[in-house]
Amino acid sequence: MPPECNTHLALRDADRSVTYIRKSSPRCDRGLLPGWYRFQGAAGNRMSTSCPPQHGCNTYAPGWLHRGHPKVEDGVVFGKVCFHWGFSCCFLSKMIKLRNCGTYYVYYLQSTPACNLRYCGDGYGLGKFNLPSSFLSFRFFWFSVSDTKQEDLKLTQIYIYIYIYIIMVFLLNNVSYGL
Repeated sequence: MPPECNTHLALRDADRSVTYIRKSSPRCDRGLLPGWYRFQGAAGNRMSTSCPPQHGCNTYAPGWLHRGHPKVEDGVVFGKVCFHWGFSCCFLSKMIKLRNCGTYYVYYLQSTPACNLRYCGDGYGLGKFNLPSSFLSFRFFWFSVSDTKQEDLKLTQIYIYIYIYIIMVFLLNNVSYGL
């Protein structure tokens, strides 16, 4: 196994998940030491591959992997991490290295270009928002379908689908059947 697959640091904090909405002081990876990292635990099992909501990942501008993950046989590849800010899913970007280690991915990360930018995992560290598991399944399905065509999706469309789904779940959970 390549050395980076055996020797890496873990990013596992729940507030590093794209579903964790910023509650107080934003965090950033400006002082992140260069090295190989792996997402684990509540942070997720890999870097997010879809544009996260602004303020997700307990920061102002959450980072996500723009073109998806490599296959094992690809070895170490370069990838582009985009940081969502304002109306742009890729307001700022940074090139990184990454590798598929078979059952997980590792990323060679360095300090972000500015503060309040953070590399984010695909986990479900929900923070104060307790979304139903059916919503999480929907979210995972919706974004995994779009992994390779990120640029074709408009953030507004994604939000509309999410809001419709939340309303449907709320209505279905609160309907009283008078049988």
